[in-house]
Amino acid sequence: MILFKKVNGKLKVNERHYWIFFLLATAITMMITVGIATADARHEDKDGNPSGQPHCYTSSCEKRFGNNDPEDNPTNEYENVHNQREMAMDAVNEEMKRVKIEIKETKEVIKKLEDELPELRLKLLEQEDVERLAGNEHKGMVSDLKKMKKEYRLAYDAATTTDEMDAAKLLKVEYLDFEHQYNLKIENENSQSAKTIGQKEVIEEKEEALDEARELLIELEEEFEDLKHQMYMAGRNDQFISITLSRTCETLIKMDYPTNCPTYAELVPIFDNTDPRISGAFVWDEELNDLSRERPKMQNYELYYEQVPSWVVITVDPDVRMMKKSSVIEIAPNQVRFTCGSNDSYACDIAPDFDNNVRYIMYDIHIDKKCSHALVSPDIKLITEAVNHFLESCDDGNDENWRKLITLPIYGDVRVYNHGWINDFLKSVGIE
Repeated sequence: MILFKKVNGKLKVNERHYWIFFLLATAITMMITVGIATADARHEDKDGNPSGQPHCYTSSCEKRFGNNDPEDNPTNEYENVHNQREMAMDAVNEEMKRVKIEIKETKEVIKKLEDELPELRLKLLEQEDVERLAGNEHKGMVSDLKKMKKEYRLAYDAATTTDEMDAAKLLKVEYLDFEHQYNLKIENENSQSAKTIGQKEVIEEKEEALDEARELLIELEEEFEDLKHQMYMAGRNDQFISITLSRTCETLIKMDYPTNCPTYAELVPIFDNTDPRISGAFVWDEELNDLSRERPKMQNYELYYEQVPSWVVITVDPDVRMMKKSSVIEIAPNQVRFTCGSNDSYACDIAPDFDNNVRYIMYDIHIDKKCSHALVSPDIKLITEAVNHFLESCDDGNDENWRKLITLPIYGDVRVYNHGWINDFLKSVGIE
């Protein structure tokens, strides 16, 4: 391509070729610029292909790791945290496998006993019939035995001749033979009775074993559920905490109605520690009458934070992706009240006391069993307390003083359904 040409001994620009050169240079410059920008936000593997993983470019990440990319360093904090998490999950998994085997074996024992017991009970009924018949065989013999004994003794007393003595002796022999038959029947009855007792003892042992197996199965299933919870806790990522307003709070703020709900404008400077270049910056939204987080400009942006596991990321006004990734604190428009007794509740599993007509209510803060969601009254101090619980993975060290509990009557204004109350009322008016 000729950019210059000689005209009358002087160099002049070839205008046609100049514009072609200018357009080519502009296109090449744009391609280089885009390539550099992409390289800053994407990391490439050893073959030069984008890996889809984040590159450590934030100041906090660079301060911790320097110029080394964490994903290229297998001994960094990120790897150590994941290794510890995997070891904990492996340990829980081994326990789960053990419990599953025990559950299977216990179910087999229960099935075997449940199959055996009906047959044993049927055999017991048959044996009781045999024992009853054996007992009936000798019941009529007692009076006959007494009568025969009396007869042969009277015969001996009245005998005066040899023939009379022989007759008395014959009566005695008949009596002794009859007594022997009687004793055999008594012995048979005792034998059948012993068999009956033995079968009853076997059934009792089987029933006791069945009860124990059923209790063990309940304990094992509860242990398995607890291990499932432990597996969730071992595998969860405690690095992310999100704070969001309930829909009702957002509506009240949007409509500028009186409310105790804090705004995002109030929450952001207190709690949010995200990097706006990663999670999106906050801008004022006239329609919402509050701050609103912009959409993140990067995909999988949470992976940037994971390069620094010690950085607990608290996100105010999270998007759906971060909500799923993190433990969520939801701010209610009014004071939170939760009736205890649910299995899906942390620190509020107290069952109602029907004898004393009392149910327990936890107020201001309620956290679910998985320590993944908290419903909090609209108060900055309470929100801070919920954040602290998530920072400790809901491990309060058996210190339950933080719980706020009140008691309320179970029946309330419908005491008529309380039979104890009815009886007391009838007695008070002289009716029993």
